[in-house]
Amino acid sequence: MANYIDRTYGGQGLHAWSLQPGGIASNLIRRSEEEKQAIYSNPAILPYVKTPQQGAATSVWAAVARDLEDKGGRYLESMQEIGEWTGPEERRIDWTDPGYAPYAYDKEKENKLWELSEKLIG
Repeated sequence: MANYIDRTYGGQGLHAWSLQPGGIASNLIRRSEEEKQAIYSNPAILPYVKTPQQGAATSVWAAVARDLEDKGGRYLESMQEIGEWTGPEERRIDWTDPGYAPYAYDKEKENKLWELSEKLIG
């Protein structure tokens, strides 16, 4: 959706980005306290868990960063532009694997998503 918006409206100053805020330790996770503790204390996951402020940082940066002016449609993660996932798709496990899927910049799919969205919202 961000790619379509930027491609279609970027020339008018409207830009959009896709971003991954990361795994954020918050009250939004719908798990029991026991499950939350198991997730947030897992040594394999712990390095990837962000505070709410850290999780919001990339969104705020995308909204105000001068170095992103006229560069909409990019994929952002951890306060930087991230490229395509380079590993085999079957090995891509979860949000800890950086990068976007190879089909993320498919103009035909972007157009279809936009058309479906318009249809759904009337």
